[in-house]
Amino acid sequence: MPRPRRSDLSQRSRNAIRLRNATNNTTEEEKEIARERCRLRMVRLRASQTEEQREARRQTERLALRNRRTYQTACVALKSVGEIDTHQSPKLFGDFLHLV
Repeated sequence: MPRPRRSDLSQRSRNAIRLRNATNNTTEEEKEIARERCRLRMVRLRASQTEEQREARRQTERLALRNRRTYQTACVALKSVGEIDTHQSPKLFGDFLHLV
């Protein structure tokens, strides 16, 4: 049986609420203009970068993702560089711990 639905009001940040309200208050024409601006910005970005620059950026992002995934363990909390505490409760280290 599914859980009852609950409001997530306390889970939303002020900025997330502000962005959602701004999006809901824009007209379809304004959204289309914003999409076109974004498309043109990406075209300029792709034209300004060489393939080597793009590949270097991708490699950096891959390594960062791999490093983040390394520490996504259920009961490991980082205290300092090279020091691991496996006895602390995961909920105390919510900023550093992402349960898989």
